[in-house]
Amino acid sequence: MLKKISRYTWLTTGILFLIGLVCIKFHLIDYDISFFVVFPIAIGFAAAINSPNAASLALHSSYALLGLILFMVLASIIGLEGLICILLALPILMFLLMLGFLLAAICRGTFLKKYTEHQDRIYTLFFPLILLLGSHLAEVLFSDEPKLNSISTTVALPYPAEIVFDGVKSMDTLDGEKPLLIQLGLPTPYKCILEKESIGAQRTCLFENGKIVAEITAYRPGVLLSMKVIEYSLTGNEWFSFQDAYYTFQPIEGGTSITRTTTYTSKLKPRLYWTYLEKIAIDQEHTFVLNSLSKNLALLNHPDF
Repeated sequence: MLKKISRYTWLTTGILFLIGLVCIKFHLIDYDISFFVVFPIAIGFAAAINSPNAASLALHSSYALLGLILFMVLASIIGLEGLICILLALPILMFLLMLGFLLAAICRGTFLKKYTEHQDRIYTLFFPLILLLGSHLAEVLFSDEPKLNSISTTVALPYPAEIVFDGVKSMDTLDGEKPLLIQLGLPTPYKCILEKESIGAQRTCLFENGKIVAEITAYRPGVLLSMKVIEYSLTGNEWFSFQDAYYTFQPIEGGTSITRTTTYTSKLKPRLYWTYLEKIAIDQEHTFVLNSLSKNLALLNHPDF
């Protein structure tokens, strides 16, 4: 039975990634180094170690990449992950899967020259899973607490600061121009409601699949609107957490410069990869909100400043 596994490398790869994702959903592991680095390298290595020559390596590698793509499609269809999350994760998984192929090829060309085909079957199934669970345990024991990150986006609007403040404090409609990631499914609010105009009031932003509730911590019309996030029910709240959000308003010649800042923590690793993508995603969310603000102010027929 195990001898036939190499014929179904695409299926084995897809099943292994699916098992890994199920482990995440049951909180056995996290979206950390173990899943995004160790696991794809191990799967690529296990798939390619079956290959005694270059032609066989190319075949196994192609099947494994096909398995990864099919797994991603299936995960999106059955709702295990959103399309935007899959698109952001795909590059690192593909790259490290191919790195696993390369490591296997190097091993087969050096100290595993006498490695025979029947010896590798059991590793194809269990080697990646053992490394996944083992590396996650090590990471839990030695990893630090997530660090606080901050992203800011600034635009200039041709209106006085007080008018811009009034426009952003509560927004009945958010339907401005959508950046690319928003078009691909990145969650965005369609309405933001301010309970009352004072410190301690709640501001709730509604999304199609959840909401973000924030408590006002500073309310200075035309100067500062600061909020602390107290409830976050969107997809991904197990590994991604918004902390604070605030708008600052600076009078400039011909209008107002408004800056939206978000602070957050993230458990996604490796940080070098995810910090860059998180910055792009949050900046595009800011841009969508500020585009919507600009559109709303224009529709109110406010005269230019």
